[in-house]
Amino acid sequence: MKCPRCEDKLVSGTYEEHDAFHCHGCAGTLFQQAALGYTLERFSADLYSQVPLATPVPKIGDKAGQISCPMCEKIMENYGYMGTGQVMLDACNACELVWVDALELAAMAKMRARLDKNMQIMRDAVTPMPITSVALNTRAIEAMLLGGFTLTKS
Repeated sequence: MKCPRCEDKLVSGTYEEHDAFHCHGCAGTLFQQAALGYTLERFSADLYSQVPLATPVPKIGDKAGQISCPMCEKIMENYGYMGTGQVMLDACNACELVWVDALELAAMAKMRARLDKNMQIMRDAVTPMPITSVALNTRAIEAMLLGGFTLTKS
């Protein structure tokens, strides 16, 4: 298989215990989509305690325009990781492959670690509402919706 960026030969191997194809010419890596998810989960867990929330993630622009899937040779879809334009990935949904350019994996792991930290802060900040407050809030909403009338059992 040839590299979709520089057309060097892709070398088969493993990356964090998952099969992957690496290019020595441009340092890009071809992952199965699921394997990329597991790899990012592992990397971000390793970075979680080391990455402050304020750590900037530099925008990593795409090296070139559209690239073709090394397996089926169809044009790969280009999309932003986590819906942002910080890191742009190329994916072939038919072959379930993702091409990751050099430096993109590290940037994605930082983004995931920051997201995990933010989610933990949000979970820690939420205090469960006591059940008595839920009942009182429900009555207040009933009163508002019914123009001051409240529902009671007869």
